Amino acid sequence: MTLGCPDRTLRRAFFCTGFSTGFPNVTRLTLSFVGRYYVEPGVPLLDMISLFPALQELYISTFGGIVSDPSPQAVPPPGLRRLELAGDAFGLILKWMMLLMTNLSPPTLESLTMDLTLLLYRNMDWAALDTALQRFPRLQNVLVKCGRHHGQRLYEALPLLATSGMLSIK
Repeated sequence: MTLGCPDRTLRRAFFCTGFSTGFPNVTRLTLSFVGRYYVEPGVPLLDMISLFPALQELYISTFGGIVSDPSPQAVPPPGLRRLELAGDAFGLILKWMMLLMTNLSPPTLESLTMDLTLLLYRNMDWAALDTALQRFPRLQNVLVKCGRHHGQRLYEALPLLATSGMLSIK
């Protein structure tokens, strides 16, 4: 299932809450946002994702803006196995990972794919991501699509993933 909300609808309807709650059995969701949302308190993206309790696969791409802190009711889908983030959505990873680790026992994530431009994330705390991903006992692979010429730098920035054999660079 792919959700798309025109900009005016997005502002009026809390990221299509009514639409998303009409589909409680959705297991695969693709989200792509057009436009930039820099108004505080930000977009309730993690709250919106929690409206899909049966979700197993989540693909997020093309997101620009501020993501609001999740509400206490925002519980990640308990069976989420695959997460794929592309473009600007990569900035959501640490917030999402911490939310998953806090609310899932044990975290069910098996596969993480990140398609990104590394130049945008050269100041990111890669060590925090490397450590956070170790807390996912079912994680089998982490694929980073960024061009092979950045591979060595990523292997050095993510040493725990690299030595575990889970890290792949494309």
